[in-house]
Amino acid sequence: MNLLQGAACLVLWQSGQFDTVDIAHALKIQEADVCRLLDAARERARGPSFIVIEGAMS
Repeated sequence: MNLLQGAACLVLWQSGQFDTVDIAHALKIQEADVCRLLDAARERARGPSFIVIEGAMS
């Protein structure tokens, strides 16, 4: 998948009118690549994970 296909994938997904299979067929890429890109975009949107640990360590 190139940069243009990745951007198009995100735009098509965010439109809410296409599922991963439709996007993969339209862009001539693998559905697994579409899923990986969407997962990465969701993780990026969530931001970094911070965990606060309280208490003494033994």
